[in-house]
Amino acid sequence: MVSIKSMDLSNYNTQIKNKSKATERGELLTYFVDRLNQDRDGVNYKKLQISRIAFVLSHLNVQDLYYLKSICTQFRNFGSTFWFSIKAKNEL
Repeated sequence: MVSIKSMDLSNYNTQIKNKSKATERGELLTYFVDRLNQDRDGVNYKKLQISRIAFVLSHLNVQDLYYLKSICTQFRNFGSTFWFSIKAKNEL
């Protein structure tokens, strides 16, 4: 008979939970949501959800997101630059 060694399943479960599925795109979307919500703190607007920003930016690839990030950080008002750039991108 084959002997089965006892496995420590609790150790196995913690290894699975610690695996991260973070992606470049997800990190960029989180960055945009955090920066846009900072501008919304003093105003009576609801905070943006990451799913909304993901939908708005779904037509852009990762390189375009990096470009958008660099453009938005150059100007004083991050939110206005972000929304204007998205609008201009959609009209092309």
